[in-house]
Amino acid sequence: MAKTDWKTGDTITAEGLNQTGQPIVVSTDDIQNGATTTAADGTLTVDKNGDLYQAQSGKQSLVVSLKGAAGTDGAKGDAGTAGKDGAAGVGVKSLALTTDSNGKVTGGTLTTTDNKTQNITVTQGQ
Repeated sequence: MAKTDWKTGDTITAEGLNQTGQPIVVSTDDIQNGATTTAADGTLTVDKNGDLYQAQSGKQSLVVSLKGAAGTDGAKGDAGTAGKDGAAGVGVKSLALTTDSNGKVTGGTLTTTDNKTQNITVTQGQ
């Protein structure tokens, strides 16, 4: 089989790949054009970015980027259905304050909208 020396811009064909006589290696590395390699001449390597390199004289030579450019964003999807209403919260229904004979607030009772009551304690400041 004749060795194929891939050049940037070449059309990659099954016939051309079959003539390399070398495996196609898939790498998890980010290979840079011109990087040194111990791969045999003609070995094709696809890196993690989808770029195809060919080993030539101990260097990686970029043949082609196999992945295309990012596409445009798709159309906006339909609005989702409205969620269920949450449980009703508890609010303040009333607040009754208690005063002493001098009109000073000494305590009180808070009534919530679920009709529960809570005693209010007043702490006197120094």
